[in-house]
Amino acid sequence: RMKRCISIILSLTLLLTGTLVFAEEGAVESIKIGLSKTTMKVGETQKILVSVTPSNAMAQYEYESDNPDVVTAAIGTLIANSEGTANITVRVSGTEIQDTVAVTVSNKEPGSDTGNENEDDSKDEPQGEEVIKVNKITVENKTLYLERYETERIVYSIFPDDATNKDVSYRSSNTSVATVDDRGYVYAKRSGNTTITLESDDGNASATVKVYVSDEYEDDDDYDSTLRNIYITYDDEIVGNEFEVMENTTTQLSIKASPSSASKKVTWRSSNTRIATVDSNGRVKGVKKGTCTVYATSSVNSSKRDSVKIVVTDYVKYPDSISITPQENAVYETGNSVQFTASVHPEDTTERDIIWKVTGGANISQNGLLQITDGGEITVKAYSSNHKTVGEYTFSAVYSKNHFSLVGSSYNLMNNRAIEMYFDTDVSSWSAMSNLFATTDESGNGEKIKISVKTDGKKISVSPVESWPEGDVYLFIKESLSDINGNRLGRNVKYKLNIRGNVYDK
Repeated sequence: RMKRCISIILSLTLLLTGTLVFAEEGAVESIKIGLSKTTMKVGETQKILVSVTPSNAMAQYEYESDNPDVVTAAIGTLIANSEGTANITVRVSGTEIQDTVAVTVSNKEPGSDTGNENEDDSKDEPQGEEVIKVNKITVENKTLYLERYETERIVYSIFPDDATNKDVSYRSSNTSVATVDDRGYVYAKRSGNTTITLESDDGNASATVKVYVSDEYEDDDDYDSTLRNIYITYDDEIVGNEFEVMENTTTQLSIKASPSSASKKVTWRSSNTRIATVDSNGRVKGVKKGTCTVYATSSVNSSKRDSVKIVVTDYVKYPDSISITPQENAVYETGNSVQFTASVHPEDTTERDIIWKVTGGANISQNGLLQITDGGEITVKAYSSNHKTVGEYTFSAVYSKNHFSLVGSSYNLMNNRAIEMYFDTDVSSWSAMSNLFATTDESGNGEKIKISVKTDGKKISVSPVESWPEGDVYLFIKESLSDINGNRLGRNVKYKLNIRGNVYDK
């Protein structure tokens, strides 16, 4: 096919803004908004989590919504007001450093359009197992007194402890006074009162919390050190609903206070020390596989607290480092196979699974067997199963003597002439530049000659940037050369050019 296809021819808004300070030392380089979801229901709220680089940077944020009638962004919290879409921007005050996310508000429950009203809900219950219904929900505080813009999380317990489905939903009877998100955070919007109802997902139990909101609020964090809320954090990020800890390992949790000048002193408590313990400094230790809840209660205001569900998993020791070794007497030449072996360290590593990857002209199987398909630099990588540790091995591969097939020759060419090749279909310009090269070595391993490659429909023109060297020159075409639709056009071939000199040579 290539002989038939190739012929050689000689030729030439207005924004609503609130501010909140979480200050640490340092200068901010970048920020990233983190939301638990980007689709909300009318009346819902959620906290805006912001991470900065470096993590110890000082940051005063401005929160903006380009459509406050749909979503209000105030003091680090989003309030869904009506259906629509709004772009939420968090900016470091006095700078152009910012991040933006789009939030959509809908009155529909996710997936409500696709459900079948006649479907039997019992299909969602575990089959072949006894379903244990929730029979009671108790709340730690039946009444909450909040100031405007203040946030408080509802702490509750489910009975019995072995209920099949412990999830609950929340709703506010007056969302203009306070809203509640799906994590149980109540956000105070204006003075008044409302009732928050918790209902078990199995519909078998409920509880209520009365919320009273006052208008007392001081907006200047620089002078107000009255604690408004606390948040459990890990690695400077507010934790989500769940946090994993492995058996026999210890993880440090910390506290972030709002405002940042308020006291961060808390009392830590675990709901089940047989599952996980927590010391007075927030160090959580996994005892055995299971779940429990860790609570942090402010030492200066016991009504300010946060909690996180701790999930203790089996102990897994991932490798700290990985080394890669090729087989002895490996020959790095196209067409050859090379077996690579990965060694994990230290010796007590329990999770030894390896994920093999390669960049360059080669393929690798998941047992480390490498097949060399092209010349050039090749890098083999061995990743731990959690992708946090990687070992690398880089080498240069050469073309075998028979990698390229000779398909033709031209003699007595002048050193300033272009070579034209014609194909059956339009050739990809990018592919042509990537898959054509020229050297004086007949195998393709010599120093490459600088060439200019141009495409025009079915034609490729190749010319030297300076001039062809006198003597034999080989023009190589890789099998990965493709047309504009990505279809490969041929195989690995070469064409021999005999260069006699420039146009003025006698």
